[in-house]
Amino acid sequence: GIAGAIYAGGEVTTGVVAVASLPACNAGRKGSRHFVNNANATLTAGIGAVVAGGGANNVPVVCDGSNWLIG
Repeated sequence: GIAGAIYAGGEVTTGVVAVASLPACNAGRKGSRHFVNNANATLTAGIGAVVAGGGANNVPVVCDGSNWLIG
């Protein structure tokens, strides 16, 4: 397999946080994932967009090294 990869035979659960509670997205966190519960865009409408709070949408986000992106 790929060095450092994690393989799961079942579901993988991540914590759910508000956008304001996400840790800083930086080069050291690139590829990190979270799930937010207050995005102002839906997954379908906002995929690839920088996440912003203030809504009621539950979406996965990923750090690109600079920003948390919906996706």
